[in-house]
Amino acid sequence: EASNHSLAIRYNNHSILENFHAATFFDLLKTERRNIFKNLSKDDFDWIRSVIIKLILATDMSVHGSKLSSFNAKVGDDHLNLTNEDDQVEMCC
Repeated sequence: EASNHSLAIRYNNHSILENFHAATFFDLLKTERRNIFKNLSKDDFDWIRSVIIKLILATDMSVHGSKLSSFNAKVGDDHLNLTNEDDQVEMCC
């Protein structure tokens, strides 16, 4: 159900708290003393940022069932590809 809360509006009622947590995490990294990734190249930072966001968004319980079903189907059909980033994220969640 749609909400009029400011966070719901900001994140278009989609994984509201998860989007908030991801945004807050990366906002905290703007302070140099907190930036655990400050020595990474731009490409490496962009990659780790995308993975972290996927992992946080995957914690949304409204999509957990479908992600679990997808993972189980890949395992059952022996189609889990551990070199595929999406499959790695599914495995972690």
